[in-house]
Amino acid sequence: MPQVMMIKRARFACAFGTLCAIVGVVAASAAQQASSRILVAQSQVSDIYSLLSDVNSDLASRVRTAVADTVVETAGSITLKQAIDIILAAVAGRTDTGGVVFRSPDGTAIRISATVDASNNRTAITLTPSA
Repeated sequence: MPQVMMIKRARFACAFGTLCAIVGVVAASAAQQASSRILVAQSQVSDIYSLLSDVNSDLASRVRTAVADTVVETAGSITLKQAIDIILAAVAGRTDTGGVVFRSPDGTAIRISATVDASNNRTAITLTPSA
């Protein structure tokens, strides 16, 4: 093989090797940048999920409060939460004095107090819902 041809092949191989090395460096750099961008995107997605979680939690709290504070007795001002406290006392609460006083299930608060006549007929009821 003539020497000129060998030199040309050597130069070509060297140029090709250099080109491959440059392509490798560029590819590695691009991969590093892509990896960095993916990490940033993952962080942003995580931030969005966190924000949505906070919004959902706040919304759930507001709905819960709005429902619990809804007045359910048209002739008075007893809320749903207070009505549930009274119902719970009547169904599962402790009783005193022959069943004319109904306390909260833990016995700490009087929720229903009845006045009865000699025949055990209720003549008055006092409801004391939670505040």
